[in-house]
Parts: sequence; C-alpha cells; structure tokens
Amino acid sequence: MKNTIKNWISATRPRTLLLAYAITFVPMALADSEHKANVAVFVWSLLSVFLLQILSNLANDLGDAQKGTDKERVGEKRAVQSGAITPKAMKMAIGVCGTLAIISTSVLFIISLHSLGEWIALLSMLGMSILAALLYTLGKNPYGYRGFGDLAVLVFFGYFAVVGGTYLHTKHIDLLYFLPATTMGLLAVAVLNVNNMRDLANDKKHGKMTLAVRLGEKNAKHYHLALFLLAFGSLFIYLQQVDKLFQWKILWYLPVFALVAQHLYKVYQNKNAKDLDKMLKTVALIALLTANLLVAVLF
Repeated sequence: MKNTIKNWISATRPRTLLLAYAITFVPMALADSEHKANVAVFVWSLLSVFLLQILSNLANDLGDAQKGTDKERVGEKRAVQSGAITPKAMKMAIGVCGTLAIISTSVLFIISLHSLGEWIALLSMLGMSILAALLYTLGKNPYGYRGFGDLAVLVFFGYFAVVGGTYLHTKHIDLLYFLPATTMGLLAVAVLNVNNMRDLANDKKHGKMTLAVRLGEKNAKHYHLALFLLAFGSLFIYLQQVDKLFQWKILWYLPVFALVAQHLYKVYQNKNAKDLDKMLKTVALIALLTANLLVAVLF
C-alpha cells in the first residue's frame, strides 16, 4: 500500500539519524566543558537537526526518483521510485517537514539568541541548510550530481552543526571547536562515501557524478581511509590541547579503533556493492561512539 506509516518511516532513513544525534551531542559536550551547557538548547537543537536530516532524506528520495537514478540502485528501496509513496505525497511531506524545521529552529533561536546580529547570522545558516537539503538532488542542476555532496556534508554536519551549535550554548566561537567539528563532519562524509561507493556503477550510468564516481572504485576506498585518518587526527589534536590526561585516556578509544579497522578491512576487501549497504549503519555507529567518548573524555 502507498503512503503507509511503515513506508514513511523507511523514507526518513532512520539509520542516518544516528548522525543527527551525534552532531548535536558534541556541542553539548564542548559547552559543558566550559560549564555553559543548556539542556533546552540541546533538546531543541536535536529536534531541529532531526527535522533537517529528514528533510534532506525526503528531498533526496524525490530528486533521484525524478531523474530516474533509483531504478537500478543497490540497497534498500527508495520510497518514490518503488511506488511506496506518491510524488505528490512526498512533495507535501517535504513542505511539512521544512515548515516544522523552521518552527523548531525559530524556537531554538528565541531561547538562545539576543542580538540582531546573532539572528541574522543564524537565520542565514538555517536558510543555507534548508537550501542544501533541497538542492542536493532536486532541481535542474543539483550539486549532488556534480560531486559537491561531500563538501556540503562537511560544512553542514561539521562546521555549521558543531561550531554553530556550540555557539548557541556558549555565545562565543573558539577556533579549537573547528577540530572536533572537522571530526564529526568527516565521519558524516564517510557515511555518504559508503553510500556513493555502493551506488557507484548505477550513479555513473545515470550521470550522477558523485566524488566516488569521479575517483573510481579503488581511489574511493583510499579516500575513505583518509577520511577516518583525518577525522581522528583532528579529534586527538583537539583533546591534546584541552586535556592534560588525554595520553592515557586514548585507551578509551580502542573499541572504536577496532570497529574502524574492521570496517576499513571490509571496505577494501569488498567486491559486491550490495554488501556496502550493511556498512552504512556501522559508520553512523562509529560517529555516535566517537561523540559519546568525547563527552566521557571531557567530563
């Protein structure tokens, strides 16, 4: 049946929402290290990021379906292309989700911001975030089809979410915050890269020139390794700057290192695109564990 609750839940891509939680939790941890964390800011930030992530997922589903990219894709079925949700219903859902995101973020700004300059800056960021969510695959010239998706994810999941999110708590920007922001942004890019490696052959066939398509299968795997090296390198530089005891606390990250190593081994050994689909949740879990461990180390 079309437009059922199960189909709608699937269309939101629940496994990607782990990232939304992780990139909201990190600003809370950074702010708490300065004793400036605000629970209300965290709750409304989390709701806003969830809605923006869902908005992006729904728009991506519709955009790829309109361009015929999903007809032969590997992995879970997309809602519009499979007929589980009608294009009209999806357009309505995108409108509703976008409206809810604006309302939620407005409440967040009301409880967080005080000056006109702050409002202008954060509203501009919200506007760019919504446009980025919509224009990734929608429109005549979507940037996701030109290989700029990775950069957009780094900016919005990393710098906007973490640095901007921390500002809502602390009311100031520390350049050091860009290091954990880079970490979370690159881990989010790693999720996208697994998705793009899985769909590489299909995307290339339909003219969706993602970075994985441009790099090719072998180099996309090397790029994937580089994402993790840079992500954890940035995080450890940050922790060395703020925690004198970090040298022994690095042992706390051993379970994450083991999970990353296992994941990278599977990526390099992989010869079946369908198997990559199972790895998406693993990368999202790595991001979540990294965020939680950051909280533990800072506390």
